[in-house]
Amino acid sequence: LSFLLIALTSLCNNRFPLIISFSECLSAPVSDIVFIVDQSSITESEQFNFVRNFLYRIVAGLDISSNKVRVGVVLYSNTPKAEMYLDTHGNKQDILHHIRRLPFLGGTITKTGEALMFAQSDVFTRKRGSRQHYGVEQLAVVLTTGNSADDVSQVAMDLRQSGVKVF
Repeated sequence: LSFLLIALTSLCNNRFPLIISFSECLSAPVSDIVFIVDQSSITESEQFNFVRNFLYRIVAGLDISSNKVRVGVVLYSNTPKAEMYLDTHGNKQDILHHIRRLPFLGGTITKTGEALMFAQSDVFTRKRGSRQHYGVEQLAVVLTTGNSADDVSQVAMDLRQSGVKVF
């Protein structure tokens, strides 16, 4: 989680005192953030509730609006699935409600490379709400606990070269 703390510290203008206290993060720069969440090593829905609550607390501390921070969520294991695109919701309450209802898909294989490729081709796009063409910072936050069964390094490098910072 230390990499995530570093990423979130920069998002919150270094006002992120504890990983548990996300509500202290009162403002964030304009950015498009996509959370890419591995479900393959989660064996019970209770474990996913922990991840869901973690995402909820992160997003609750961000300044969400159509012209500030936009949020997307990709769930993956064997296959990636966009649960929320950058333009799915324009306000924080709708996003938080959606996060509370994220489904537990489970799975057996971790394909992080495929999830990153999917995020690049299907989520970080102008059609799905990306504002990269306006110079808005693009961030991918990958939450995983296992080793990927596919190549991650080349895909992550391609994603970075397209202008997305990967954490």
